[in-house]
Parts: sequence; C-alpha cells; structure tokens
Amino acid sequence: MREKLGSRLGFILLSAGCAIGIGNVWRFPYITGMYGGGLFVLVYLLFLVILGVPVMTMEYAVGRASRVSIYPAYRKLEPAGSKWHVFGWFAMAGNYVLLMFYSVVSGWILHYAGMMFSGRLSNGDADSLSAAFGEMMSSPGILIRSMLIVMVITKPPVGDAVVNTFVPSKGIPATVPAILTLLGGTVGGVACDATQM
Repeated sequence: MREKLGSRLGFILLSAGCAIGIGNVWRFPYITGMYGGGLFVLVYLLFLVILGVPVMTMEYAVGRASRVSIYPAYRKLEPAGSKWHVFGWFAMAGNYVLLMFYSVVSGWILHYAGMMFSGRLSNGDADSLSAAFGEMMSSPGILIRSMLIVMVITKPPVGDAVVNTFVPSKGIPATVPAILTLLGGTVGGVACDATQM
C-alpha cells in the first residue's frame, strides 16, 4: 500500500525539505561568500525560478497522474509505441547518484554533530576547524563509519522503525515541523555563538 500525505502542510514542508536539500545548507554559504555575496544570491534565485519551477511542476504532474514511483510512472504515462520509459532509467540512475552524494555529506554532518556535542568544536578558530575537517577527510574509517550509520538509519525498515519510534503511526510529515524547529534552534544557537566570538 502506498503511503499518502495526510495534510497539505505536510506535503509543502516535505517538498520544501526535498527542494532545499543538503547542498543549500552545507555549501551555499561558502559559495555565496566566494562568488560575490548578494549578487550571487540574486543570480541563484533567478536560475532557481527559471530551471527549478518547471522541473518541479513536471515532477508533480508525473507523480499526480501516475501515482507510482519514477520508473513505472514513465511506463504508465508514455504514449503507445514511444520510448519515454527509457527516461525512467535515467531518473532512477539520478536518484542513485544523489543517494551516493547525500549519504556521504550526511555522514560528514553526523560526524560534525558528534564533534560539536562532545565539545571538540567549541571555541574553535578557523585553523582548528579546518584541521578537524582535514582529519576527518584523511580518515577513511571515520568517513565509511559515518556514511554507513546514515545508510542504516535511513534504510527501510530501519528508517521506518526510527520514524515510527518517535512519531508512531504518523510517519514523516508529522516529523517535519519538529525537524524544522530543531533546525531553526540550531541556526539560532550558531548565530548567537558567532556574535560572542
């Protein structure tokens, strides 16, 4: 049985989480500072609207019309005799490439969260933080362990068990407000800490 979202707010928050992605949280501030600050943000937003909105609209249309996952959606919606289902294979390959990227970067985030909670990153200057990143990147054991932990947490049925443990029988949409609250608190805490340096 396919899970359905219970509310419009859950759908909007889940869509926003997917659209924003780790890249905008992890890499965006660095790229913004490197390539011109405010002007870069304006160009970024322009291309986000020009490229992102049509792709997102297409994804919603395909999902709504087919009500199945990506590869069967192309098979279900293609006109007779056409080869549109081939693009379903490209979409699946893209999902696997994204999984490879996000699982590694999520492992970095998990490792950094562990270092932050243990106090290893408190009152660190730029050189010590850079050294901590270099230490992590030079240790295959840390990288592989962190990535595997992320994969175990997010792989069904383990991922479903984790979600159902914290929010029984409500699933992911119910966890999104809590996650966004934690994110806001973390950003606020980092901002307050940065003003004291």
